[in-house]
Amino acid sequence: MSIYSTGNNSQPNSLKTGDFNNDVQLDIVVVNWATNNIVILFGYNYGYFHNMKSYSTGNNSNPTYIDIADFNNDYQLDIVVVNKGSNNILILLGDKNGRFQNLISYSTGYGSKPESLAISDLNNDNNMDIIVANVYTHNIAIFFGYGNGKFHNMITYKTEGPIAISIADLNYDYNKDIAIANYLGNNIGILFGYGNRSFSSIKIYSIGFGSLPKSILIHDFNNDQKLDLAITKSGTNEIVILFGFGNEIFLLGKSYSTNINSVPYKLAITDLNNGKKLDILDTNFGYDYEYFGGMTTYSTGQNSNPHSIAIADFNQDKQLDIVVANYGTSNIEIFIRFNNGTFDSMITYSTEINSAAYCVAVAYLNNDSFIDIVVTNSKTNNIMIFFGLGDGNFKIGVLISNCHNMR
Repeated sequence: MSIYSTGNNSQPNSLKTGDFNNDVQLDIVVVNWATNNIVILFGYNYGYFHNMKSYSTGNNSNPTYIDIADFNNDYQLDIVVVNKGSNNILILLGDKNGRFQNLISYSTGYGSKPESLAISDLNNDNNMDIIVANVYTHNIAIFFGYGNGKFHNMITYKTEGPIAISIADLNYDYNKDIAIANYLGNNIGILFGYGNRSFSSIKIYSIGFGSLPKSILIHDFNNDQKLDLAITKSGTNEIVILFGFGNEIFLLGKSYSTNINSVPYKLAITDLNNGKKLDILDTNFGYDYEYFGGMTTYSTGQNSNPHSIAIADFNQDKQLDIVVANYGTSNIEIFIRFNNGTFDSMITYSTEINSAAYCVAVAYLNNDSFIDIVVTNSKTNNIMIFFGLGDGNFKIGVLISNCHNMR
């Protein structure tokens, strides 16, 4: 385990990995909510990180989410940050050496409090566009890209307290559509795209009174070659599927309980039991269990408050395993999968006392063919790296960097 400071009182809460300086080694970018900046850690020597750089996101910006893509078609990764406190998104354009410049901000509207975003080419011009969920102003904002790192002024579509977005061609007309989890509306909204920067009027699909949806994923869950929607219902402690018919019709399926007071939060999908059918995983922030499709629960420990989840093969047996970040107990837990879809008892690794593990991601960080784990710790203001040994175990207990003067 390697520990890297993200700055005093920084409260990191989101991260992404990518090769920002073209040295064929993965780098890490982290969002710091409390210190209003992002921090980039550059990988070197197969698993170590150095030359940390920070970029301000603006006074009182309180960045909450980050994503990466090539916005100016120069084959270099760029960064977009959601600033909930300053009601905007921030674009940072990368060069081949890992430097970022031309910081451009785009307002998402006064009092919008943007929550999350998605990136996709919505109008078939081979340029990346950005879609933002504005929960307080009850709309989504679409920024169409010019392909040079700049974006058109936002176009907004009214909806009901959006909190999460997912993009796909839901009606098979070769144009991207936007599916929206409307937290305050207790429903799912879909904007069907025409491929020319315009959309249909929003179609609303109810998922039940008091459902408070928080997460949405798109996939074909019933093998009919039509895309469906999986949604967490945090208000009623359930997961539900909206089954698609390949047009604009979606049928509300059965809801599956995630247990009383579980408050389902994040979703992931994979085939866990080699049944050639996708299974659903959910982290329950209010209840100390993981939920898996097929109504199987696995405890993550008393008062653990699991917040984030990732999937990878940690022991090279061609079975996908699970790692969970537990906010309440300040640790991560590994669930190693057997070939029948069940899981071995969990392996726990501390992320430091009172660290409040928040976000977890997996990647090959040191080029040894073994998957590694990265965790953001929101209360101890650092990230931790657990280097995989290829057998389901991870290296622990190495303090690599302090780096307190990062702002």
